[in-house]
Amino acid sequence: MSSEQYERVGELYHAAMELAPEARPDFLAEACGGEDELRREVESLLRAHEQAHGFIAGKVAGVVAEMADQQKNPSLAPSLIGHSFSHYQVLSLLGAGGMGEVYLAQDTRLGRKVALKLLPPAFTRDHERLRRFEQEARSVSALNHPNILTIFEVGMAFTETGETHFIATEFIDGQTLRERLRLGQLGLNEAIDLAIQIAAALSAAHEVGIIHRDIKPENVMLRRDGYVKVLDFGLAKLTEPQISAEVNTETAVLQKVMTEAGRVLGTPQYMSPEQARGQKADARSDIFSLGVLLYEMLTNCPPFDGVNAIEVMAAILHREPAPLKQKVAAMPDELQRIVSKMLHKNREERCQTASDLLNDLKDLKEELAFTAKLERSGQTGRDAAVAIPPNATVAGTKEVWAAHPTSSAEYILTEIKRHKGGAAIILAVLLLTAGGIALAWYRFIRPPRTAATGPAPRVVPFTSFPGFESFPSFSPDGNQIAFAWNGEKEDNLDIYVKLIDAGAPLRLTTSPAQDEAPAFSPDGRYIAFLRTSPERRAVYLVPALGGPERKLADLFPASAWPGASYSPDGKFLAVSDKGSAEEPFAIHLISVETGERRKFTSPPAGLIGDGSPAFSPDGQWMAFIRASGSSVADLYVMSTAGGEVRRLTFDETLIGIGSGSGVGSLAWTADGREIVFSSSRGGSISYLWRVAASGGEPARIEGVGPLTFSPAVSARGSRLAYVQSLVVVHVGEMCQ
Repeated sequence: MSSEQYERVGELYHAAMELAPEARPDFLAEACGGEDELRREVESLLRAHEQAHGFIAGKVAGVVAEMADQQKNPSLAPSLIGHSFSHYQVLSLLGAGGMGEVYLAQDTRLGRKVALKLLPPAFTRDHERLRRFEQEARSVSALNHPNILTIFEVGMAFTETGETHFIATEFIDGQTLRERLRLGQLGLNEAIDLAIQIAAALSAAHEVGIIHRDIKPENVMLRRDGYVKVLDFGLAKLTEPQISAEVNTETAVLQKVMTEAGRVLGTPQYMSPEQARGQKADARSDIFSLGVLLYEMLTNCPPFDGVNAIEVMAAILHREPAPLKQKVAAMPDELQRIVSKMLHKNREERCQTASDLLNDLKDLKEELAFTAKLERSGQTGRDAAVAIPPNATVAGTKEVWAAHPTSSAEYILTEIKRHKGGAAIILAVLLLTAGGIALAWYRFIRPPRTAATGPAPRVVPFTSFPGFESFPSFSPDGNQIAFAWNGEKEDNLDIYVKLIDAGAPLRLTTSPAQDEAPAFSPDGRYIAFLRTSPERRAVYLVPALGGPERKLADLFPASAWPGASYSPDGKFLAVSDKGSAEEPFAIHLISVETGERRKFTSPPAGLIGDGSPAFSPDGQWMAFIRASGSSVADLYVMSTAGGEVRRLTFDETLIGIGSGSGVGSLAWTADGREIVFSSSRGGSISYLWRVAASGGEPARIEGVGPLTFSPAVSARGSRLAYVQSLVVVHVGEMCQ
């Protein structure tokens, strides 16, 4: 039905309900004229009113009326203060509503305060439904999640009025989200934080098959310490009406929300389209309801509104909400994308899991936090942008400085030390290298952004240490990066690990040899790395939190690509190695348990060989670089089950090389569809590129600047780390 038809059906339904049953046929015959479909819809609603098995009809309406009378005139309610239900002694009335009365009670066994909800008899007469609810409530209570109200007990006690079913839960000292919304619009960060906590609760429940079905402000409690608690998991299951198969489900749902009992079930503003149609709710229904909630938190108005339930449901089914920026101008584009995805009317095109939604919201929160940090430190805008001449060459130097990229993808230098060489300098241009690790907030599970689809990735510095940092590697949870750094003394490379945006780096190795190419194990417990000295080369393991090293295997003692990659199951490490000086380098797989190795690729004789191995996220493919000369290389992939190698690039140019740094690493996107690499294809300066693992034309990654290499992508796919070398122009004056 169209929204106009919904409105007509609603008007005629309400008008017919005011008439005696025997007068309704004549009224509908005259009001509907020859519109048979319109009359059938109204008659279907009227039949649903008569057939709803006591739930939609007068029984619950009577419960609601009785509760309403008791709330208006408390003297009518029998006092339960001092009464006991099992081992819970009632202390005071906290509130009452369609789902029952809630009391503050004392647990006399454990000496703690609890919230005691007494369920109306109308919801517990169906014993099979009650059994399913109790089973679901016990499943929820077993989760013990910080954002889900803890259920202590679902029980039954005999009172003067007969059986009384109750739920004993933790007592929350705070306010409902509805009460908070009445105080005014939430701030952006506050709204996102609340949505993250609600999504975390839904994710935990959905993983064990529990659907909430009634996410709304009244079912979200805000503790005074900032924690969110989602209430009433499973209670909505008690309220689902038993509708005759002969009754049109969509019109029956309309009737349900238009009756007095409809208010017991919550307002229709937070229903998903499938719930509005009377279809079965699933996890994606909760995501839609949370989308409505998030929209309201951000704008202080619901996305779907109307003067009555009919108009609201018509809006849910047929209208798109106004863009967030029409309500609040300063609204991030990424947040609009997330909310629009949550509110998609077709659940197949909606955000599919609460876990995915949770990751999106967390990524957005981190991006906003970094943006705010950059703004506070004055590192946004066009401050001190560095221009790179197209024909510039980079001269190696012992003095190295860190680059601070900005969110506008221009690069600024901060805390640059003055050149220490010589007291007198003739007016000159000195070209120096600066190397540091940067983080880009980038959603690699989506196609590359363009100017038409959204902003470039937001880029922030990860390291700003003296010396040179390289070979970033994400921890499995994406919260830490391992990297190689030549330290404050700028003597030799060691392995360090650092939390993102927090704390000082932890040094893991102290050898006088060169330690590089760290790689986290899939479980995050160990970091593999390569150690090179003039006499030998080997693969080592070190605990990620520090501890004794273990040598895994010796390698051929010659310069080669320093890449290492763990198989997703953690059983093998892929490295570049060879058996003799005459052989080309090939990819070898080393057993993490035994140190045994086997040759994986077999490059033709006469080539430099294969290096920079990278397992795909599913472990089914290996990407690597095959070099035929010192500056001629291309990207290849090969199935880990064996077979022919497949060439992805045909540039025969410098690939994976950073300025004077040797060959860097390759990185797969989180979904395994693309490979990120560094190349000077089409010019003399390296950039980061991405190419489909199935083949195709590479595309340059926007916003990360020139002279970039050693890419790494987080497991969630929202962060890209890379190393950047910059050309810094210093102009000195002659000193007398």
